[in-house]
Amino acid sequence: MVARPKSAEIRAAQRRTARFACLALALALLSGCLGCQRSPQLGPSTRPRPNIVLISIDTLRADFLSPERMPLSYRWARRNGLIFTNAYANSTWTRPSHVTLLTGLLPHEHGVEYQDSVLPADLPTIPVPLRDLGYFSCASTGSGHVSDYVGMAKDFDQWVQVDNRPGPAYLATLLQPIERSQEILASVPTQPVFALVHTYYVHEYYLDESDFARRSFASLREWNMYRIDKALSLQSPECAERVRGRYAYRVAEFDAILAEYLEWLQHSPLADNLCIIVTSDHGESLFESHLGTQVYGHMGAPSPEKVRIPLVISGLGRGEVDDLVSLRDIPAIIVELARSGELVLPHNQSIESEYLTDVRSAGHKVRHTSVLHGDGTWVHARSPGFSVDDRRQRPDLPQEHLDQLMALGYVQ
Repeated sequence: MVARPKSAEIRAAQRRTARFACLALALALLSGCLGCQRSPQLGPSTRPRPNIVLISIDTLRADFLSPERMPLSYRWARRNGLIFTNAYANSTWTRPSHVTLLTGLLPHEHGVEYQDSVLPADLPTIPVPLRDLGYFSCASTGSGHVSDYVGMAKDFDQWVQVDNRPGPAYLATLLQPIERSQEILASVPTQPVFALVHTYYVHEYYLDESDFARRSFASLREWNMYRIDKALSLQSPECAERVRGRYAYRVAEFDAILAEYLEWLQHSPLADNLCIIVTSDHGESLFESHLGTQVYGHMGAPSPEKVRIPLVISGLGRGEVDDLVSLRDIPAIIVELARSGELVLPHNQSIESEYLTDVRSAGHKVRHTSVLHGDGTWVHARSPGFSVDDRRQRPDLPQEHLDQLMALGYVQ
């Protein structure tokens, strides 16, 4: 792979739009990648297709991928990759964000916006165009909202998800996607490879070993109520410093784990032709002031701390890139990288993030939209809620999926 020019040079290069023609052809048309911004330093088209590993660290804020908070991973990023300083999620919670990450569609376009929404069977995800390029696609995930129950596994050649259960090994379970990905990638049947790795380890920052030291949980519902009570106990602004400390501690723990995994990847069977993408599905508000209110958590109306995310792409040079990029752009970036071996960025003038309230009563749903413009200004709007999911017949959730959501604290 060739060295990536600096951001100023990128903006001076030829610009093309990187959007999909329609929902039905969303990813099938990605190979065209019309109107993207292309690196002028092109290599030969006959180069081997790169192995691509996409790492999604649930709930990791952009500003925590820093020399102070994640020194090991940050040092790896500076040494090996392009660090995107203006990267954003298009939703404030896991399920719609990951569907956007896999399809390149905004939440109101793909419609997977509720706790019981599923990915439509006829909506293709990243592995579809990659399969035509000879890729083997695999995934190891933390289950819950990133699972086969949501329909995300349908286009992958291999999909592995963990079983999250309360107990002394709970936090270790959250790291199993990384361990399982190593097992898969160490003996992958063919190359090139596209691998998705997702972990909830940072997401569960308000829990620790003490939660299991002196108690056991007779049922998932009992566990779920305990963790809800604990989360609610931290929502007062008086707990701000404690919450920030817990979040920083968990991120610091994960820094060592991530750095070790990145080092392993660079010595794995994929290493000779490898591109690693590190990002997150959303951030986390830690009692920052937004629209006159101190905000904690991530679900709800988009705010900068909730939707600004880290993004690092290795194997294409080093430096910082300040172009506006969102999760919506990642599928097109990946497919063009697989097709030509080059980084192609969209020419975004703004980034849109959405949240649809999960209240089904007629007249009570509200869509919260925040638009970030290139000059750094934010525009926030509220409108009557609607989703294309409202037109679908949603299947009943299997009990196994409900158990996973309950174990992760999403349903009562």
